[in-house]
Amino acid sequence: MASDGPQRLYRTVRAGADLEVFILDTRQYRSRNADQDGPAKTMLGERQLQWLLSGLTESTATWKVIVTTVPLSISKGGGLAVPGNDGWAGGTDGTGFERERQVIVDRILGQRVRNVVFLACDVHYVQANAYDPNGDGAPDFHEFVAGPLSAAPGRLTPASVGLHPTTLINEGGYMNFGLVRVTKSSFDVTVLDEAGATRFSHHLAAK
Repeated sequence: MASDGPQRLYRTVRAGADLEVFILDTRQYRSRNADQDGPAKTMLGERQLQWLLSGLTESTATWKVIVTTVPLSISKGGGLAVPGNDGWAGGTDGTGFERERQVIVDRILGQRVRNVVFLACDVHYVQANAYDPNGDGAPDFHEFVAGPLSAAPGRLTPASVGLHPTTLINEGGYMNFGLVRVTKSSFDVTVLDEAGATRFSHHLAAK
């Protein structure tokens, strides 16, 4: 637990020179899902957001991995009981958290933070995206979504187009988990199903 508050969950985990993991708390500080997106709406809260932005800029690790419990680009619309999008991506109703997501993206691009990878879950299928938000033809960061290991598979949804994704996989219907292997020069992701069979693998070379 972090020392500056008994309820604080967000934190970093450092593994040598090669890896720093930023574990986000996307629940405790967030605005209501039903609120319209804009400058007053937040997923992380101002203190956690500034912690993340500073950490990404100052990190000396080769790989900067951001763990978020909700995906970047899968629009997860709510219902009558709990309206509003429950994730970073917005929907046709004007909800979502894309404004704050763009603040993070702008820091990655503006400070040329290299080798950023997002790991996410919450949608009960496998999706991986290479993102090119500045549209220059080269991916600026990646996202890998996996799970569940024991819950019912979810309904497949394509990635929203706001961050200019190239979708590497969008597949469901089976239990799964992800395995990540990190070295100074590489970041390798494998998704296995409940029988141990490989359903997806992808290799990233450090820049």
